[in-house]
Amino acid sequence: MLPKNLLSLLLLLSASFLAEPSSAKEVVEPLVLENEYTDATDFNTEIRLFNTEIQQLRQQVTQLETEIRNNNVEPVCYECAAPHCGNCRKKCRDCSVGGWYSGYSAVFIKPHLKESFQAFTIDGLSGTQNLLGFSFDYDYSSRVWLGYVGDDGLGMRVQYWHYDHSADALALTADPTTVVGAQSITVIYPGVINSVAAGDVLSVSSGLQLQTLDLAGTQDISLGKFKGQVGGGLRYARLLQSSRSTITGAVPQALNWQREFEGVGPLASVDFVRPWRDGGLSFVGGFRAGLLFGTKTLSRIQTIVPGVTPPEVTTPTVLLNDVDEVTAGGELQMGLQWQHPTEAGDLFIRSTYEGQLWTDAGAPTLTFLGFEGFNLAVGFSR
Repeated sequence: MLPKNLLSLLLLLSASFLAEPSSAKEVVEPLVLENEYTDATDFNTEIRLFNTEIQQLRQQVTQLETEIRNNNVEPVCYECAAPHCGNCRKKCRDCSVGGWYSGYSAVFIKPHLKESFQAFTIDGLSGTQNLLGFSFDYDYSSRVWLGYVGDDGLGMRVQYWHYDHSADALALTADPTTVVGAQSITVIYPGVINSVAAGDVLSVSSGLQLQTLDLAGTQDISLGKFKGQVGGGLRYARLLQSSRSTITGAVPQALNWQREFEGVGPLASVDFVRPWRDGGLSFVGGFRAGLLFGTKTLSRIQTIVPGVTPPEVTTPTVLLNDVDEVTAGGELQMGLQWQHPTEAGDLFIRSTYEGQLWTDAGAPTLTFLGFEGFNLAVGFSR
């Protein structure tokens, strides 16, 4: 027969059904009535069915929670380029992209000036004029950056680059059949100095400075196996070019010019990482470009020697002060990166080939200025 206190039994059964197992592997044992209830077989069978249904419901809830997590947009590990922790080559810390990152790059780069020259020679026998271009080497410059990315991939980044070097010094000596000289066409006004006697010496020195400061908001993105970062913000740039030419000898002469631009404008950038092989090796690349609005200052001063200065030099001094100007500059990088996780964060070493192009920045005429070279960078992210 059934127990007299049926209400107490039902309460006991309810507590057994709703109790949470101590672990995922715990199995809720069905309630079995004592021997005195052997005539309640149907009741025990019903209890076992309830217990089975409860176990099935718990399994379904667990599966649903897993599917929800997998279907949600999870943070992308930008530095190691893994879609989620399960496929990460390294142990992501909580699979979160949030944190600071910074880097330093030693940039070995060489300026290229389009259709610009610093001196000339004239063969008195054939009348051939030979133009001598500016000669720069691959010189060291530095680039640093600092950024922060939130858990949703939104962040900001600041980057600074500074180049300041001189071209190879040039010295030419005139002989009885060769004239040496230097020329500068500023706007539409030419400036020229040249030797007048054998033994005259032409000396030319020139320099180039360029500084850029980028401040941008960023967003981490994922496209298949490519992981990257897009950004937009402002770029500040200052460009200073100068040249000094002198002739010593029978008739001393000098021709000096300088141009400076300073401006700010919108900036756009794209960086990407594509894992290549296990061990932390990836292809990397980046592009950033800015359109700059600012002011330009220009000066060209030449000494005039009656009877020596060429007749085409009608304006020995040309000045342009704080005139509105616009220019554009951009750079492209491609290379390889190796990354290694540490307890404090992720360390990376990167080597890339780089090219830059700046409009209306050639010297001394307004043509193009380019930079070409490579850089070696080391950085850290947490």
